[in-house]
Amino acid sequence: MVASLAVLTELDSVGDELSEGYRKTKCLQEDHPVPGGSFEEIQVDLNLLWERYRRMRSVMRRDLQINDPPLTSPADPS
Repeated sequence: MVASLAVLTELDSVGDELSEGYRKTKCLQEDHPVPGGSFEEIQVDLNLLWERYRRMRSVMRRDLQINDPPLTSPADPS
């Protein structure tokens, strides 16, 4: 992948967080929750991950010198 160091750093960090969220979800699904892996804690992690995604997107757009309005969060499904 061709990207600046700032973009790669954000991509790697978000990728790591996605992987950890997936691991916690699979452990919970298999009835072997890990510390910090309750349904409620995973939900908090996913909400924080959405914020990280917004920051990652902003870093990528800034790197390309593109200025857009802020990205809004998805609708709450509850």
